[in-house]
Amino acid sequence: MSTLMLPHTLNVVDLMSALQREELSGDEIVIDFLPLTFAPPQGMASLACLMDSWLYEGKRLTLKDAPWCKPFEYLQRMNFFQLFNVFTNERFTRHAQKGRFAAMDEVCEGREAKKIATNLANSIIRDPVLEIVKSDLNNCLYESINNILDHAGLKTGRRGFAAAQSYRKGRADRKFVIAIVDSGRGIANALRDNSRLSVPDDRTALDLACQPGVTGAEGIKNEFGDPRNVGQGLYQIDQIAEFTQGSFVLCSGKSRRERTAGQVEISEPFWYWQGTMVVVTLTYSGIRRYIDTLKGAGKIRLA
Repeated sequence: MSTLMLPHTLNVVDLMSALQREELSGDEIVIDFLPLTFAPPQGMASLACLMDSWLYEGKRLTLKDAPWCKPFEYLQRMNFFQLFNVFTNERFTRHAQKGRFAAMDEVCEGREAKKIATNLANSIIRDPVLEIVKSDLNNCLYESINNILDHAGLKTGRRGFAAAQSYRKGRADRKFVIAIVDSGRGIANALRDNSRLSVPDDRTALDLACQPGVTGAEGIKNEFGDPRNVGQGLYQIDQIAEFTQGSFVLCSGKSRRERTAGQVEISEPFWYWQGTMVVVTLTYSGIRRYIDTLKGAGKIRLA
């Protein structure tokens, strides 16, 4: 039996640090929730992927002291426990998600990618002025979710996870965090299916994946007979993050690519992720500035 003590903040770096520190082994893993005080979408989705992988491998999981951790009801509201069919009795009233958050959903065959993408995009505050960016974001999230379905190589019974949350940022601003995470075969292995590409390592794979047309899936059609994945999703997310002065983090294997406004940095963190992480962070003020720029240039007109 091994114990994973969750960090105070369930961000990816601290979660992976805890994993390395504990060196988990054996047929049973105890996940200690008691230290947890804050759970952003990227951490929730990553932990869910780990749990899903362990269960698939036949390991037994014990969720220790989960009802006594500070964000227990929040994790319930975000469907974290529900997706594992535990702690389903709730003592609160659920409220509408739109403009506030998108509860965690599973990404797997049989789930509607379009519906998941719409829920994620709708986590951005309801404001008619923002609809043009929300529409673009919806489209590229749809393609990114289809990347998992088309390329991740998840075996039957395996799942990716997606969630989003809106946070207050100062007095008059808001921050929106959207995460899509899977524990599939990773971007490099998926791109190597294309014999025209040279993909020597994860660093190269992340750079290629953010170029237009690279991650498309030829021959896979949507319900209208059109290609459901033309390889624009990650590229367009990268563009949105740049134009709105937001950030876009893409992790797979040994490498991590981060777009922050006009800069891109690719690094090799101390941890390895078997699969792919997509984390988008936007702000209300950044989106408004971008739209005001388009209006000033005469590229859009709002009624």
